[in-house]
Amino acid sequence: EKKVVTDQDLKNLEESLNSEKSEKEVDIYKECDVENQMGVHFSSPFDDSDGKNYEPWQLFLRYNDVPVGENEYERHYEMSLYIYNEIVDSERYITLFQILKRYLAIAGTTLTINIDSVGGDLFTLMNLVNIIENANADTKVITVVDGQACSAGFVLACVGDEIHIGEYAILMAHSLHSTVS
Repeated sequence: EKKVVTDQDLKNLEESLNSEKSEKEVDIYKECDVENQMGVHFSSPFDDSDGKNYEPWQLFLRYNDVPVGENEYERHYEMSLYIYNEIVDSERYITLFQILKRYLAIAGTTLTINIDSVGGDLFTLMNLVNIIENANADTKVITVVDGQACSAGFVLACVGDEIHIGEYAILMAHSLHSTVS
């Protein structure tokens, strides 16, 4: 049975995120109904150079307690990460990195990454891939290409244990070029 993330769970998470260096503005919503489940929604909005509101990522965190014996339960976390924009500089992902490191270390966690991205910053991508690759061995990562997965988005799509690609989705990879002088 799905359970609501309690006020104390949210308070503990907020305190731990605030005690570490994280983005100055991370929106956290407790009342978030995703697929008829209650959970916590995290996002990191900011205004880009044109003054437009930009949200590089959103994360939904839910959990359920699975019976493993008489009066014994094991907590399984489910995270849904949405990368529906260009992958920008790492500064905008610090809180996301902290949350992923914490919950991907727990056995039984499932992370679903939904992608619709033209690509973006290689170093941010490598941080994200390293965190996912260093997850607990019992963690399941599912990637879903909803629209386009180009360049860095394509690499991110490849980190899943399961990879799902929409019927009309677009994948694009290109050669990396570098010059050493």
